[in-house]
Amino acid sequence: MIKSILINVLLLISITLGAQNQTCLKNNGHNDLSGSAGANMEKALYKLYSPVIDPSIELINGTEYFPYYYLSNSKPVLFFGRKHSGSVTVNGRRYNDISLDYDTYTNKVIYIDSGLSYISKPLKIALDNDNVDCFELWYPNDTLTFRYFTDSDSSFNLQKGYYEVVYDKKSTFLINHNSSTYISNGIIEYNYNPVYYVDLGNGFTRIKSGRQFIRMFDKMSGEVKRFSKKSGTKIHRNDKQQIMSILRFYDTLKNSIN
Repeated sequence: MIKSILINVLLLISITLGAQNQTCLKNNGHNDLSGSAGANMEKALYKLYSPVIDPSIELINGTEYFPYYYLSNSKPVLFFGRKHSGSVTVNGRRYNDISLDYDTYTNKVIYIDSGLSYISKPLKIALDNDNVDCFELWYPNDTLTFRYFTDSDSSFNLQKGYYEVVYDKKSTFLINHNSSTYISNGIIEYNYNPVYYVDLGNGFTRIKSGRQFIRMFDKMSGEVKRFSKKSGTKIHRNDKQQIMSILRFYDTLKNSIN
């Protein structure tokens, strides 16, 4: 009942605004102000009432996603086949406990709508990157938080795109989950190759090895190395829990000095 009322209200407003715009078009070209005001009012009302009318309407605002990798043995979808759910924040509005995938080759967030189908399969929508503030993938033993970084982000010196934000305090730890292609038996296959980056205050640097990671701490490298040995933390460039543990120690050490 409420939905019907709200839809009728919005339709009535749209019709009224349309009539006003038509009238304004005859006003010697001076229709910009009233036209834009009417459009802004309509957008504001839609933003206010759209969650009641259809809370998932923003989630289908994208392009239809086709699983182009169906012939491949290795898939570019992050952790393909592992059971998970997720959340996404679109234009400031958060949607929880929904079906999401992340394509590591196209750098796209995929919303899976089980309520809609195409050829007897759930409809998949590649969300517009400009509308997605952040998203999370919830696995039984881990939660992955992603944010879309651009050139406009201060102190960001990497290629724009989605990065997993593993740790973000005084120091920052990001993972770029990406895939490259190769041909095997005439079929395009996908090689998953995550890249780890750390920013200690002077921009992001790629972690290439455990030794190189330790050297990144400069004058505090000795303290970090001693902490690693004492705590039994084995430094591997692809172990995010160990890297995060060391960054926590480093930040605590810096706070105590400052």
